[in-house]
Amino acid sequence: MTPPPAPGGQPGAFEEAWAQWLLEWSFFRDFVYRNPPSKGGKGELADAVVLFEEVALMTQGASYHSARPVDKWVPKKLAEKLNQLQHTERMLYQGHVPELENETHGIVEFDPNQYARGIGMIVLAHDGEPYLPEAHCPKLKETHFPVHVFSLRDFQWLLQRLDTAADLIYYLQERNELPRGIPRRVHNEPDTADAVVELAPWSLKGVEVVSDEVARRTVTVLRRQIAGELTESDEYRYGVVIDEIIAR
Repeated sequence: MTPPPAPGGQPGAFEEAWAQWLLEWSFFRDFVYRNPPSKGGKGELADAVVLFEEVALMTQGASYHSARPVDKWVPKKLAEKLNQLQHTERMLYQGHVPELENETHGIVEFDPNQYARGIGMIVLAHDGEPYLPEAHCPKLKETHFPVHVFSLRDFQWLLQRLDTAADLIYYLQERNELPRGIPRRVHNEPDTADAVVELAPWSLKGVEVVSDEVARRTVTVLRRQIAGELTESDEYRYGVVIDEIIAR
């Protein structure tokens, strides 16, 4: 991981850098492309893009620094960030931005066929009561690729627990498949995570290559991860040491 960002700077700069840094918990710095330029090097494609196996994870964020009430700020920012995510997806998947660059891999070609699963994330840094993002921005239900909305606090809570790429991607996939009757509220990710855990056995039963025993163990580990138990184990600490050795 890169060093953690220091507070200060322009309003919103620290929160954006913090969300980018949190992504490195799961994907390391190797797969995170921070603030890539848009078409022709003009403007910004996204706050961050993560390229991992067949997934392109596109992230846009915003921080609440406004005189207007937060419940008036949220609808405007959700619409704005959704529009930016759609721009990001269009630039990448229509070939307008054919390559990305970071300090680990240098320049990497973006092949839409290789990264066939595009996932969007909006991370909002603000306080308030839990709410349904779709109630403030109905267009979130109309995108042709999944878009997840988190508060920055919930985003940190989640990545502290799902700190491997495969686990986070699996979680986002299952979160997107939750039935409509189960709300995915901003400021309430622990309840959403509990719903994902409860439905995981049923989704795994639909995978032919997964045996009942593997499904049972997978759900057990997922439940421990969401509860925060694994980060306290010796095995986890050994894993962190090995990650650090590899990185250096």
